[in-house]
Amino acid sequence: MQFEEQARAGTFIYSDADPTAAGELAGLRIADVLELGAMGKLCVIDADVAVADMVAATLDPRPDIKLTGVWVSLDSLDDIESRLKEEAKSEDALKAGLQQVISDIEWGVLSGLFEFTIINDDPKQSLKEIMRAVAYAAK
Repeated sequence: MQFEEQARAGTFIYSDADPTAAGELAGLRIADVLELGAMGKLCVIDADVAVADMVAATLDPRPDIKLTGVWVSLDSLDDIESRLKEEAKSEDALKAGLQQVISDIEWGVLSGLFEFTIINDDPKQSLKEIMRAVAYAAK
C-alpha cells in the first residue's frame, strides 16, 4: 500500500506527507511500534511537541503500550534565545520562535506526559540521564 493510502487509512501514529517539506514522506506506523514491543524492544521517538501530542493521543490509551516521556531542554530561556538567534532570519522570527518555545514548555509541564526532564548543558550528564530513562522504560 502506498504511503498516502496508509496515511488516509490511519495506519500511522503520525505522518508528514507534505510534499513541500523537501519532498520527503515520513511517518511512524502503529504496527511497527507494536511489533517492536512484542519483540521486547523499545521504540525511541525524537518528537517535537506536536508529534508528542499525536503519539500520546494514539498510544497512551492502549494497555499494551507503555509510554515514557523524556523532556530535553536547555537550562534557561536565555540559552534558548541564544540558540534561536543563530537560526532566526529576523527579529520577528526570533520573537515567534521564543513564543513557540514558551508555549511548548507550558504544554510539556501541563501535559503530564514526561517522567524525566533533562537539562542539556553537559553532554556526559545528559547521556547518563537518558540512559536512566531508557532503563526505566525497559522495566
